[in-house]
Amino acid sequence: CGWLFFGIAMFGWGLDTLTIREAVINKVLLVVIGFVLTLALRLLYRKARAHRMSPLASALLVIAVSFAGAAVWRETHSILLQLYYHFTQRELLTFQFRSIPLGTLLYDGFVLLAWSLLYYGINDWIELESQRLRIARAESSAHSARLRALQSQLEPHFLFNTLNAISTLVAEGNNTDANRMIARLSDFLRLSLETADTPEISVAEELEFVRRYLEIEQIRF
Repeated sequence: CGWLFFGIAMFGWGLDTLTIREAVINKVLLVVIGFVLTLALRLLYRKARAHRMSPLASALLVIAVSFAGAAVWRETHSILLQLYYHFTQRELLTFQFRSIPLGTLLYDGFVLLAWSLLYYGINDWIELESQRLRIARAESSAHSARLRALQSQLEPHFLFNTLNAISTLVAEGNNTDANRMIARLSDFLRLSLETADTPEISVAEELEFVRRYLEIEQIRF
């Protein structure tokens, strides 16, 4: 989309000195060459990013590559135009490297520099968002692990105390309370198993846990 917008702007600019056909050919070549050139720059920058270069080294690389690429861009454009005029207007094919005006070189260099900065900026933003997502997932996993660890510590302790209380009630002949506690413990364990793999439960379900727990503790004490 950026290259299309650039091509339209350059086409409008070229109409000041060229015919419509010449402007179309000239600017289409310019945009296609620039697009292919940035594909090569993309591969180069990807390798540079993989090596984790320092910010200063990356900045120097981007500036040098942008303005060197501008020279390659314009010379390739000039050669392809010579080929076009040779086949369409039977002009003599010489492949002359023409001097590039400083203003043109600076303009093209800043176009490639803008593209390079966008490339780094967009990819850094994507990488930052990916890191934020990984951190959020890691924090969520750590939180879940802490909850599971706490649950694994509490439930056996609670279960052992409840079973000891049931054993005491049976030994004392208090079968009514022992049966009530067994029923409440069964309900509590059933609720625990039903929600063991559920990341979130409702407040009503949490209150039901609390009610079952308190009923067991009331019988114990």
